[in-house]
Amino acid sequence: MNNLPAAVRRRVDDLDEGQLRWRPAPQANHVGFLAWHALRIWDLNLGRMRGVSQDEEVWHTAGLRGQTGYDPRGVGTRGLGVGTGFTTTMVDRVPVGKDAISAYLEALHRATVAHLEGLTPADLERTTTNAAGATVTGVQLVEGILRHTYQHLGEADYVRGLLGIPDPTFPQDEE
Repeated sequence: MNNLPAAVRRRVDDLDEGQLRWRPAPQANHVGFLAWHALRIWDLNLGRMRGVSQDEEVWHTAGLRGQTGYDPRGVGTRGLGVGTGFTTTMVDRVPVGKDAISAYLEALHRATVAHLEGLTPADLERTTTNAAGATVTGVQLVEGILRHTYQHLGEADYVRGLLGIPDPTFPQDEE
């Protein structure tokens, strides 16, 4: 989990606001939304592991709702406010500036590390339900966070490539 914040930052930090919101097609998602959505799913899954309500997810407890003026509760599929089922108008309302993404990422990472450090193997095997209502273990939720976040970071890499911005960790051709 410790490499995940750097992976998110690597997709966002070198973009200007126009690049962050650039869509390769009118209905396509932009890098800013892809990053925010990945963080919201991470937050939702962490909340499931912690056994907290939607009001106690990191977006809310870290004060991002107040700082950005955006409350995702009740929006999109099943009202989860994670980006799934969002229309382009809903996507446009999401605060995806670098400051908001960075603050959310840092708060979410701190909350995740704090929670994971206190878990026992039995805690990781305890079952809960995921957003779709399926029974899952804590281990499966952690795996889901990683898989889902990296999936969307791959999409962000594709959009960055369409913008002509290569992944800074990819070896460059020698001149």
